[in-house]
Amino acid sequence: TAQAEKESCDNIMKRGHINRLLINIINKDFFSSVERLQAVADFIAAQEQAAEPVDIILLQEVVSGAAAGTVSLSINLKAMLRRQGLDYNLRFRPVAGLPAVFMVGNAMLSRCAITGFASRLLPYAPERPIADIGLPVLHEVQQIVIDVPDYGPASMYNTHLCAYCPGEDRLRQMESLFRFL
Repeated sequence: TAQAEKESCDNIMKRGHINRLLINIINKDFFSSVERLQAVADFIAAQEQAAEPVDIILLQEVVSGAAAGTVSLSINLKAMLRRQGLDYNLRFRPVAGLPAVFMVGNAMLSRCAITGFASRLLPYAPERPIADIGLPVLHEVQQIVIDVPDYGPASMYNTHLCAYCPGEDRLRQMESLFRFL
């Protein structure tokens, strides 16, 4: 529950800004994702030491399942951060693939308590990364509501639009995203 989540972002208002980090997990080399995540965790720890902590982490193309070798790469990142003494609250939702085997989705991590979560699937747009072969990939937009001390609730959004699709498909996804906002 939101009440049970640790709130560790009490310095945001003193800093006067929220630091966000946006990462596409899969990128081109799925098999080096865990090593890349460790580099991300090290960067986040360095930001904490420099008094510019990363408050919100927005992850796209987060994989999970037996074929991926992990319950979720977002859970792996959260554990890596915890080993460095950093506590983040996590919301992850897989949206495409074969459940328990290989799924892809988005995730959001926050130093602040998460008091709300919502998501919406975007209009279907087949990805065509190879020739004209359409891959059935779903995309979504996510929202978390965080509790910022001395400010109140603040909404954060995360999405990943189709990459290898015609521009009109991305436009339909953007129109749906704006309706969600």
